[in-house]
This record gives sequence, C-alpha cells and structure tokens, in this order.
Amino acid sequence: MQISPVLPAILARHLAGPYSPTAELYVLKALRSILSQRDIFCLAPTVFQVCDTVIVVRHTRGLERTIECQRLVYVMDDAWYAGLQDTELPLLYRGRLLLAEARDARKLIRRADAVVVSSQLLLDEMHRRYPHIDAHLLHPVWPVPISSEPRSPDAPFRMACLGAWTHRSDIAMILDPVLEVLAAQPDARLTLVDSGHLPKIVMQHRQVNLIPSKSWPEYLAWLSAQRFDLGLYPLKDTRLNRARSISKLLEYAQTGAAVLASDTWAAANDSTWAGASMQIKNHPSVWRTAIFDLMSRPHRCEQSFEYAAAVAARAGLQAKANDLWHRLLTHT
Repeated sequence: MQISPVLPAILARHLAGPYSPTAELYVLKALRSILSQRDIFCLAPTVFQVCDTVIVVRHTRGLERTIECQRLVYVMDDAWYAGLQDTELPLLYRGRLLLAEARDARKLIRRADAVVVSSQLLLDEMHRRYPHIDAHLLHPVWPVPISSEPRSPDAPFRMACLGAWTHRSDIAMILDPVLEVLAAQPDARLTLVDSGHLPKIVMQHRQVNLIPSKSWPEYLAWLSAQRFDLGLYPLKDTRLNRARSISKLLEYAQTGAAVLASDTWAAANDSTWAGASMQIKNHPSVWRTAIFDLMSRPHRCEQSFEYAAAVAARAGLQAKANDLWHRLLTHT
C-alpha cells in the first residue's frame, strides 16, 4: 500500500507544525512504553511507522514523500465532518479541516486495517458509516493527576478556561456571567488562553490572566506548574462538540481543578466517567449561579476533583493504551 503526500513539501512543512498533541496523547505515550524509541520512525508530526505498520493521526499534512506499508492504522480524535459545516468555528480552522482531514480521512479510513477514535459517539459513527471496519475506542493518556493540596480559606478562588482558539464561540457563551462573578468577587481570578479574539473588557481586566500561544511542550510545562480550583468547559450543542473526547477532564486534572462543563459533553456521561465532572445547562444564569455556588462552597470543588482523579486512576488509561497498540501492531 502507498501513502502519498496531499500537499507540496514546502506547504506541508508550513501547515503541519512541529508537534501534534493528539499524536502524543493517543499514540506516542503508549508506543514509548511498549517499544524502544529506535523502533518508532517519525515520518511527519502525525505519521509514524513501526515495522510494517504506518499510523496516521488525523491527516498526513506534514508528509513529504510517498511511503510504502503493509498495514495502516488511522487515528481520529474529532468529528471533522461535522466541523466542516459548523459556522461557529473560525473560518481558518474550517479551511484547515477541508485541506487536511477532509482530504485524507475518507480515503485513509477506507484503506485502514484499523481505526482508533477518541469517543463513543465517534465509534458509533464509524460503525454506522463503515459497518465492517475494525474500530476501537481509546482515551488519551495524560500524566497521572496531581495529589490534592489543602486550600487556604483566604486563598483567591482560581478559575481557568483553557479552550483553544477553535473554542472561541463556546467561551463567548459564558463570558458575561463569568465577568459578573469577577465583579462580585474582587479576589477571584480567571485564566484564559489568549486567542486574539477576546473582547477588550476581558483583555484588559485586572482579574484575568491571559496565556499566550505556546508550543505543546511549553504548554505541558506551564500546565504542570498551575493550580486551579475550577476548570470551565462550555460547549455549544453542535455535532462537533457532542463527539468530543474526555481529554479536557484529564487536562484540568493536571492542575487539581474540578470541572464545570456543559451537559452537551456526551463523553463525560458514559459509564466510565459519569460523575467525574459537574455538568449544567447552557444558559448564562445557570453558569453564573453554579460558579457562585462553588465559590461559596470550595470544598465541593475539592471533592469533585478527588473523585475525578480516582476515576482516572481506576480507568487505567496507560495500560489500556499499551494493550491496544500492542494488539494493533502484532495483528492480534
């Protein structure tokens, strides 16, 4: 089987970027646990070869030459097909989906010996579209959550909303109630990713800490040094959002934060993760009331985080990822 670049080499290098968080969380952490590094060949930031198997994560955008393989495993962590039609997404991101995932995915899925997806909804969709496909659900492998630290009664309440620029319409949905909370609680703090599209009142707010764009290694280093009480995860009710993985829960767990999320987050309600986050309706007044309630009873955040950390530990994500990749690579 041949896998060829979809873009000219110079354009591929420009668009691909040097790192793929998806590749790191869904593929490389497991491969490094079960294989020697010298057995893992990186052909592009999202394309890897182990013996006779090529693994493609989302797209081949960074691939600069045609490669031969006997076996193909395709990894998909987003409902890209829904994103193409989602006018809430930034136009640039939809263009990238069209140039990369949309051009690659259909072809690669049909040719793949196995497909790995990041949520039950994606797994169901794969089985519906491709009934005979060998599809597998795999959760991302984040580091083990930190241990809880006792919170000083006098400490400011620390919130974070760590959505990337593709989440800007989701974040905009809760900005007004969050700003009301900050106005009523002068000691509270909010950390946001600087997407370049935030309102001026947020950009200049004294209680808001803006995080500039970082590379994946820089972001992981920064994240591991943070401690938050509450992580916010607003999600509009779209096909793309409904299929999102559990990754944000595990990301916030790196900081000791409980997670307050929209109830449109389907992955958080499955049998493994039910109760590990606090889910509410997508209405400004509901978000405002929920945040005020948690600020008045911060022990609820601590309890929620402890439960989420215990759930993540019981899930055994590293062992399950190791087992799945061992089976996929040994054809068992």
